[in-house]
Amino acid sequence: MVKVNYVIATYNGKCNRKMDSMPSPQDILKKHLEKVLSLQTNYITQITIMQAESENFYEGYYDIQDIIDKSSIPIKTIPCENYGYSCGQWMKCYEIYKNEFDYYIFLEDDYCGNFDNFDELLVNIYNEKFESSCGGIGLLAGYIIKIKNIPDHWSGSLIISSKTMEYLYWQYESLSMGYTPREYLDLITDNILEKYNIRGSIDNIRKGYIGGYYQVVFSVLFTIAGIKQEVYLDYSYKDYKLQIPYWNDNDKKTCGGEVFLSVNNLHKIANNKHELRKYNFTRKDIDFSPIVPVQVAFPEYIKNII
Repeated sequence: MVKVNYVIATYNGKCNRKMDSMPSPQDILKKHLEKVLSLQTNYITQITIMQAESENFYEGYYDIQDIIDKSSIPIKTIPCENYGYSCGQWMKCYEIYKNEFDYYIFLEDDYCGNFDNFDELLVNIYNEKFESSCGGIGLLAGYIIKIKNIPDHWSGSLIISSKTMEYLYWQYESLSMGYTPREYLDLITDNILEKYNIRGSIDNIRKGYIGGYYQVVFSVLFTIAGIKQEVYLDYSYKDYKLQIPYWNDNDKKTCGGEVFLSVNNLHKIANNKHELRKYNFTRKDIDFSPIVPVQVAFPEYIKNII
């Protein structure tokens, strides 16, 4: 039996999001769980919630015991530091469970699975991408943008085998770096990029936004280890191309914040995200996205979409 650990990185600290959409920030995790537990899943054998420390937090964000009690899938909550943000939380989860699972699906609290058996679909795509050509070693994402050859940003979810995570950790040990990949999240600099012939600058990203830095560094860790990274947007589900909505809270139009991505227009993002904006999308666009923002995961939130 295939075993998948569905890992949710969380943070209940108050934020500056313009949340005129639903659900409210303190209900994001609850609605995420409600959605994924309403779906048929074949491979998810555990849901792991990484509970990061925070100050100035939303009351009730972690009040989920009633959901845990009713779930047919075991739900584990693991307190952790918010070291490395979501990326550090995911790695912490792997360090705890290691090869108890065949695959990990890594998400943040505001993105969730969207249709029945999305887990099996993503695992099957993963195997098609990596099993024959890479021996099962690889990282599958909703999308990955490269700016000046630096793996810059992923979105939606990450699907990875425990074999890959084991290989990643072994590579850093064999490179004699003296740190685990999780510890290395704070140490990547332009000098490190130059050492491994990765062009571009990362120092300025860190100065501008530490969260963005961690997203970039997470991908760079895999690049340094020689692990291939792919997207799932070139696959179909029921003869319809997979998509992924990118949520932008700055847009106050009803569900106008999504940017629907396809494998043919990823290159545009680095230049102008607004070129990708699609206001005339339909409900079908959402229905064929395996991972969606929680803001569009329920019919009552997207009632104005055809």
